[in-house]
Amino acid sequence: MTENNAKENKNAEKMAEDLTWLEHLQKNSWEPEVIISGIVLAFIFAFPHQLYNFSVALIQDYGINFIGGWIVLLYLSFIINIFKIFFISHLCLRFAWAGVLGLSYAFPHGVINENLFSFSKKLDYAKPLSLVLWLEKVCSTAFGIPLILSLSLLPITLYLAFLLFIYRFFDLDFFTIYLLFLISLIGFGVSTFIFKKNTFQKKLAKTLQGTLQAIYSSNVGKWKMTLYLSAIIISTTPFVIADTKDFYLYFQEINLGEEEIKWANKSWFFANHQIPNSRFARILLPKDVINTSQMNLYLAYYGEDENYLRQFKTDFRKTIDTLHWKKPQAIPDLYRFYLNDSLIELTSWTAHTLPQTNQKVYETMLDLRHLKTGHHQLRVEKLLLRTPFFDRTEPKLRKKWAVISFYKSHETNYTE
Repeated sequence: MTENNAKENKNAEKMAEDLTWLEHLQKNSWEPEVIISGIVLAFIFAFPHQLYNFSVALIQDYGINFIGGWIVLLYLSFIINIFKIFFISHLCLRFAWAGVLGLSYAFPHGVINENLFSFSKKLDYAKPLSLVLWLEKVCSTAFGIPLILSLSLLPITLYLAFLLFIYRFFDLDFFTIYLLFLISLIGFGVSTFIFKKNTFQKKLAKTLQGTLQAIYSSNVGKWKMTLYLSAIIISTTPFVIADTKDFYLYFQEINLGEEEIKWANKSWFFANHQIPNSRFARILLPKDVINTSQMNLYLAYYGEDENYLRQFKTDFRKTIDTLHWKKPQAIPDLYRFYLNDSLIELTSWTAHTLPQTNQKVYETMLDLRHLKTGHHQLRVEKLLLRTPFFDRTEPKLRKKWAVISFYKSHETNYTE
């Protein structure tokens, strides 16, 4: 009996110590909160450009269909911006909390009504300490929401990565992957609706994610949580739009539009205007003003071109002849170049990987000796096959795949 009492006392003492430690940790939770928020934001602000290049690399280097790369960029940008808003909001709340905390120390009694103007004396003001406690609760509550989102988004992220893996590993059509994704979503929704109290949901309720969701829904209110999360998601829209700006240029199955040709951004086509450490979408020239007799021309490599070339070597001979296109033997043969609407033959191509971005390109030299001083236009046509998401019956010719205007300086006039 004495031994049992001793064990119970020991357990009670340990529990009291644990509770004391936990209470101390809860009171000082603002320290790790601020540190974590600051560190996470420092990494997050550096991510958008990396995510952009990563999505482009999926399309160019690994041959992922444009829609797949675009979905990856949208999804990752959406996640990053949600966390960015959450942690910025949290730091702002902690800033307000620190300000009110300082006021509560400087003026512990709060408002002295007798010292106010007559029209304000009869108003009832909040106590500084109550404001501090309220802000503390709001900050601590808000800081847990990113954890719930992380746990919810992790399986979705892994599933998308798995789909991209089997897409490339088994060389499947993108339409097949798209159907698989839709079927899996429908299947999950139907199974959740039919089996509302199945074993999986019972197990999920005991996990960290299920418990946290239930805590927030039952204490904060399920509708308040829904509205709060919806407001955060909607507020990410302008940031996601900014992160995906000009990404459509990497949809290499389409022509440039008339607006893109007329108001072309020089960073799209000229290395001297290019955004540092960024990949180019179609064609890259060294400068927009050329003062040499020859000019380097870089052609972006796209993994899907390998599939096009493989089929053009064996099929569509009649269609290719109708287009007056020579039978493609290498990837650069899928492109045709016009200088001031005159067809030029570019036969000497070398494959390179550019430093900084590791972008794969084909390089050749463009002879400019015959050009006069003034503005000139380089137009690129491309022979391709639409993805299985659309059709793959006949080759498609894109006559304005790239249109670039450059200026030849008088210093480069060639004299016989």
